[in-house]
Amino acid sequence: MQIIKQSLEKVSFQNTDILNVKFNFSDYALKTENLININVNIYSLGTKRNDFSYGFGSTPNIDKKTFIISQKLSSSLKSGIYFIRHIKMIYSNAKEEKYNEISLLPEDDFELKFFYISDNQEDVLSIEEIHQKIEEITFNRRQYRNKIHITDNIHTLSQTHYFRVQIFAIGSLLKDIQELEGITIYPLSHGLSYVNMNDVVNEHLLKMTTCKLPYNEKIDNDYKRSTPMFVIDYLQVNAINYDDALKYCYGKSEAIFSILAFDKGQRPKLFSYVAIDQKTGECNYGFQFPGYSGNLVSDFSPTSTANQIDKIEPLLKDHWFRFLFNSYSNAINEVNIDIKYFRLWAILELIAKKEVPISDTELVDAKNKIIKYQNNDSAKTNKTFGKIYFLIFTSGYTQSTVSSSIPGQEYHIVFETSDYQEVPINGEKLTLWQTLNALYAIRNATAHEGEFLVEKMKIGDWKQKLAAKYYINHFDILLNQLEGMVKYLISSKIKNKSQ
Repeated sequence: MQIIKQSLEKVSFQNTDILNVKFNFSDYALKTENLININVNIYSLGTKRNDFSYGFGSTPNIDKKTFIISQKLSSSLKSGIYFIRHIKMIYSNAKEEKYNEISLLPEDDFELKFFYISDNQEDVLSIEEIHQKIEEITFNRRQYRNKIHITDNIHTLSQTHYFRVQIFAIGSLLKDIQELEGITIYPLSHGLSYVNMNDVVNEHLLKMTTCKLPYNEKIDNDYKRSTPMFVIDYLQVNAINYDDALKYCYGKSEAIFSILAFDKGQRPKLFSYVAIDQKTGECNYGFQFPGYSGNLVSDFSPTSTANQIDKIEPLLKDHWFRFLFNSYSNAINEVNIDIKYFRLWAILELIAKKEVPISDTELVDAKNKIIKYQNNDSAKTNKTFGKIYFLIFTSGYTQSTVSSSIPGQEYHIVFETSDYQEVPINGEKLTLWQTLNALYAIRNATAHEGEFLVEKMKIGDWKQKLAAKYYINHFDILLNQLEGMVKYLISSKIKNKSQ
């Protein structure tokens, strides 16, 4: 129920005018005693969404159940439709030496009224013209909000379907609905409950003690607040099938997650998806488990984790080692594959620059032959890439073999480092020089283009073509090599420092 009524002396203002707003209290609702200040937030009715434009606080002029606030508008306000979005009433409490606040919102607590502010002295609108502008903005917003998403795989209209896709995520606090082009993000009402964790704790306690923890509503509420959830709603996605629609929405959602990480300080994670065929009503859904993505195989030694902690924790007092160790831990949790390549390569560069001295040492392959560039110059350690090659080649990092027997996806690849390997039958071999050049091509593409564009790299130089080949055919192979190299170097440091 609306508890105050607002009225304006006119509907069209210049941005240098005095804004006088009159409020009438209902007979029973709010008190005027000890009301010392009113804060007002003015929003603009934007073409895409409402935006905060101007805020001010004013001491009200009170007459019984009526009060008036006055404020000179800001000359920075541009021409457009505006409205009062939030009113905060501040009361003094002299006895307790504190202030009380009451917040009011339009529609629920007071009538929503639109007015026009102009940055042009000649520009004045009537109430009818304001309503016409509101209708135009409302129509354009509806078009913007309901825009159809079209995937890259759409070629002919005969093979397409329309889906509504919803991506559910956890780990970012949104207090208001966010409207984007063809996308609406809705904050969900609550987060996760701690009840299951409380049960796990009690199950363990009862095995060893007589203690049992009661359910605590405050803890449950705090936990729900600390696990905020939201859903990204793609109203219409034109795609060839469910997988195509989901792949498209995953890509856009990952971009939104990265932006929220930058804006909020924490990256949310997807935990569920729902895709609905708008013609048949058929629903395709799934849940993902964002909590643990590490090794699910038990350690051979039941005390290995404790041993690792005992071994590594003292080493983290070394600032340089802690920096490398934390950089690796963060890099392997990166969800964007191209950025993951970039971050892992950066760690190789850091180690190589620090540990390989500046020199003109010539680089050799597994047959001890000097490696040559295409211009016939010898590859040396006088550049960062040469230092990385020398670092890995002399580190003791062992060769690895990867293979697949899945029908249609068979391969057998040997990664050669410092020991010469024959090319396997029906297989192939990548030398360390080839592997590092392919990895460096992916790193450079990410640095210069923002991502590794496979089709573009297919027509690039030999390094880019090699990277594109394995990026497509064997997606994790090159990345696993890079992860293995970095982890091996850090593990070697742990071993050396622990001796």
